[in-house]
Amino acid sequence: WGTTFRISDELGDFSDPSNTVYVANNEFKGWIDPYISTDPADNSHKSQGWKYNFLLIQFSPNTGAVNQSINNIIFENNKISNGGNFISVGSAENITIRNNIFISNDTDNQNKISIGNINSETGFDTKPTRNVKIYGNTFIVRPTTSSGYGLLFVKNYTRGSYSQSLFGYSKNSDISFYNNIIYVNSSSNNLFMIKLQANDPDLINNISSNNNLYFLNGGNIGSLRFRINATNYNLTQWQQITGEDTNSIFSDPLFVDLLGSDNELFSQIIDSNLRLLTGSPAIGAGGINLLNILYYDFER
Repeated sequence: WGTTFRISDELGDFSDPSNTVYVANNEFKGWIDPYISTDPADNSHKSQGWKYNFLLIQFSPNTGAVNQSINNIIFENNKISNGGNFISVGSAENITIRNNIFISNDTDNQNKISIGNINSETGFDTKPTRNVKIYGNTFIVRPTTSSGYGLLFVKNYTRGSYSQSLFGYSKNSDISFYNNIIYVNSSSNNLFMIKLQANDPDLINNISSNNNLYFLNGGNIGSLRFRINATNYNLTQWQQITGEDTNSIFSDPLFVDLLGSDNELFSQIIDSNLRLLTGSPAIGAGGINLLNILYYDFER
């Protein structure tokens, strides 16, 4: 159930941070095994008779670390498949996740991208996460079994006794989600497109999202949901309350061949052709030129 790829640091509280890493043009494949265990503890990794990797990609310090941090990572042009949680980011700064394909049939109750990873020993983030850009990715997922989980989940940073006053900011900040295609392969939807842990202005005002294309296969825009703390919103309400996603749309992206030659969307071999057909509403809909994004913005 382990993580397929992780950037962290050596074990210990005061080691050097992990800086300036470029990860591109890879395929990270989680495994799918028949579910044969009778142990109830296994249920968190079970989806319709199959087991999936719990977490595929992680950018966060080692367990037990107090002053470690992850900085300046580019993760682009990768294909990530078959997992519960695609990416978890915590105690990190200047992270760019762009032009990747994320695809999984997993319906386990997990957030797909988690920002603000909790240190399992201290119970707190060791520092806030800042300047995370999630741009130009394609997500093909199924909804979770139960409500309460997000495609993008941003945690509210809590400063604990292990968190020293080493940083000039005290909240997870500058989290942006632009130019993405989110295709939920279901007419119903328990999965929130964006979920914010707390109704905290400092958190809400540090989230920006726009020019995304959302789609439920067989569903309608009324089933598209967002969440702040315990309150759910449809797309229109989310736009009005947060001012975000004003140019985002609900529409079929019109992939060339979603199922591929095996006529199966979700399998160990992902052969979907996710190029866009002529006339796709996603063509030219992005509001940001991804080529103009700086690799590392040291001024943030």
